[in-house]
Amino acid sequence: MLALIRRFLKSGIMIERTLVQSSEGTPQGGMASPLLANIYLHRFDEWYSQHYGIPDKKRDKRAYETWQRRRFKGKDQAAVQMFRYADDWIFVIRGTSAQAQCIKEACKTFLRDEMG
Repeated sequence: MLALIRRFLKSGIMIERTLVQSSEGTPQGGMASPLLANIYLHRFDEWYSQHYGIPDKKRDKRAYETWQRRRFKGKDQAAVQMFRYADDWIFVIRGTSAQAQCIKEACKTFLRDEMG
């Protein structure tokens, strides 16, 4: 897999039907960019699931029931759903704007401090 990724990164880019070697970065629109983003952001997905995700009902029934009570009774925690593709994501939040801002800041802090 690493050899394949290396080849993607070293393949160069086409500019007006001419192959130009790239010395750094990932060519925009190439297959390597979303692959590398998904690999890198996997830690973010895990962090999100741990803090805001829906617990697995079959694995941890108590956590799931607690999550449901908070969600439907509005107990200090917004209902959050994340949709992510490569390095783009959207959060859909049912809650107050203050709760949404708090979630945004928590994500920003994790990405900056833990992932650089």
